[in-house]
Amino acid sequence: AGLAATAALLIAAALYAGYAGPDAFDWPGSQPLRLATQGGRFGTIRERELPRLRRAAAVVDPELMSQAAGEYNQSFANPCWNDPKLGLRCLPAFFVSGSFGGGASLSRLISEHPSVVHDAGGFGVWGHKWGYWSEYRNDMASYVTSLTAASEAKLREQPGSALVMDAAHTTKYLYWASSGKAHRAFSDAAVACWRRCHEHDLTGGEAYETCMEEVCLPAGRAADEAMGAAAGLRYDDVQLPMLMRAMYGARMPKFVFVLREPCDRLWSAYKGTPALNQRFGNTTTGFVHYARDQIMAWRSCVTQHGEHDCLFRFETLSMEQEKVFYHCDQLLRGMYASWLKVWFRFFPREQFLIVNADEYFEKPHLVVKKVVDFLGLSPPDNATLERMYSASEPLSWTGEWNFIPEGARRLLSKHVYNDANFELANLMAGHRKEDKWEYKEWSRWNRETWQRKRR
Repeated sequence: AGLAATAALLIAAALYAGYAGPDAFDWPGSQPLRLATQGGRFGTIRERELPRLRRAAAVVDPELMSQAAGEYNQSFANPCWNDPKLGLRCLPAFFVSGSFGGGASLSRLISEHPSVVHDAGGFGVWGHKWGYWSEYRNDMASYVTSLTAASEAKLREQPGSALVMDAAHTTKYLYWASSGKAHRAFSDAAVACWRRCHEHDLTGGEAYETCMEEVCLPAGRAADEAMGAAAGLRYDDVQLPMLMRAMYGARMPKFVFVLREPCDRLWSAYKGTPALNQRFGNTTTGFVHYARDQIMAWRSCVTQHGEHDCLFRFETLSMEQEKVFYHCDQLLRGMYASWLKVWFRFFPREQFLIVNADEYFEKPHLVVKKVVDFLGLSPPDNATLERMYSASEPLSWTGEWNFIPEGARRLLSKHVYNDANFELANLMAGHRKEDKWEYKEWSRWNRETWQRKRR
């Protein structure tokens, strides 16, 4: 078997030797683009750096940037521009990205405001069906066309107040499967290599794994890093928020991100996702097995590759990680601080409203008021409020199984989420005076875990 694997490796390497890698790009300047810092805490792009950022993004995703606005039409409150051939073109003015059912519920409710419009994709079980930004196969031309077709009438009727919403629930997450738009070079190289392995019958067992482990995954990573270098970007900045910031330019959107206590979020996702609970069993025991499986895979990855690479590049690191059930993506979603730090590098902190899902479940009226005020929407009258609240009740998929099994909570808290929760609390405390109270609010997640242990 060892000789077969070695032979497979030599054949695959010879086949792949002809791969030229990403195209050579004419990039003006040899130094990586450095992100400016503000207040010593968060980094953000200064307006004078936007032209260079846009050129960098055009290297990473040419199709996306081919649709970028030249000059926005200031008569619209929403970011819109006039294309000489296609007419009015618009991007979302704000994003609502939730934690499974809660975020989907909030976005449905906000969509009933008379000045809010969403695209023709409508809402799926977990939120917005379109999911453009986290799906690398979707193209920007179709996305903008869909948004504009669905919103143009209302935008022209209410040019000074109408806003387009994107409510895809996965947008805020930046683990690998949700960041494909920023890593097309990896996909192109790895898929081309896989096809060569397939053509030469290196598609099963040890031979296939050797081909992927020793040739295709390294080739994909090398192509991806070369793409970042060609764009003049540090590799850690080749991220979805970078592309979004470049696409929007100076007319930035707002973001409403709904975060749920990560153990509860994972439990809710497990109960609401048949692909998860059918494999391990739709029971508390099944969930404990699932949590243990994911924790062991996560800790194995961190031991071998380090936390940062496991967070952002999990399934690209080796075949061991590639074979992990759903690549630990549900587990990784609860690492909120890691994702927010990247978002805050490319957009100012004041562009974000971070909502605690528990507050939404307990006090939906208060949260809706916060969202309406944050977005600059007109206060809804009583009839509108009634219609909004009847559109969607605060939703958790756990239903009558409201409390996560304590054995699973202890495992998840100890081995995954305690440190991540403290990191989130420190991040949310921020550098602004008005944010100081948030440390106490968000660090409660860990204190509540400890209190449950003592009971």
